[in-house]
Amino acid sequence: MTTPPAPVEDPKTPPTPTPTGTDRFFSQEQVNEMIEKARQQEKDKLYPTISKTDERAKQMEEELKELTKFRKTAEKQEADRLKAIEDAQRAKEEAEMSAKELLAKRDADFNARLAQIQAENEQRIALMEQEVKYNQLQAYIQRRATEESNTIVPELMDLINGSTPEEVEASIELLKAKSASIAEAARNAGIRQRTTMPGVAPSSGPNGGVTPLDMPGDRQFTAEDIRGMSMQEFAQLRKKINMPSGSGRGLFD
Repeated sequence: MTTPPAPVEDPKTPPTPTPTGTDRFFSQEQVNEMIEKARQQEKDKLYPTISKTDERAKQMEEELKELTKFRKTAEKQEADRLKAIEDAQRAKEEAEMSAKELLAKRDADFNARLAQIQAENEQRIALMEQEVKYNQLQAYIQRRATEESNTIVPELMDLINGSTPEEVEASIELLKAKSASIAEAARNAGIRQRTTMPGVAPSSGPNGGVTPLDMPGDRQFTAEDIRGMSMQEFAQLRKKINMPSGSGRGLFD
């Protein structure tokens, strides 16, 4: 029997690499199972958080209504208390002051104190309003993260952010595109297990990352300042004043 000639290797064709212990390959079915398991685990973690956040948002709305009702009563009680203090000094002051001077002083003192009470109440209401928006936004982020769990890889879920629903949606679209790129790269590489995942660089914001809360010194924020804050700025303020929250650690904390 004639022995067939040995195959001649083409010098231009590089030899096929032999897989080593550091290169592991998985089948498409194994990769799909791992992805599905990770997504299910992410859903199981998100559902309790969404429920707690929704409950906290409803509770904050009720508390805001109660605070608004309480404000009128508190103003009247404070006015009565101030009147009692003023009455104790009135006899002496009226003996030394003319009727015109007395009237001017009474009006100035009352208006100054009333303005202070109103400013303090407005500040408290502004904090409560922002807290409600803050919790509602976090509930929205958690809900959208669950809805997009099939289009965003689990490793990128924590990168969903934004101060408004529109910013959250823009963030989701960016992460969906990155997830699609990751999946395509995995397919092109033979479904090779990756040891690192690309991240999203945090935005520095329109002020280069500097917010009013980063300014030196202690600042007293008015109700207008609080209402004008973005959700990231308000999250920093909540930490500074140790504002309690029943929703646990949020995406901005």
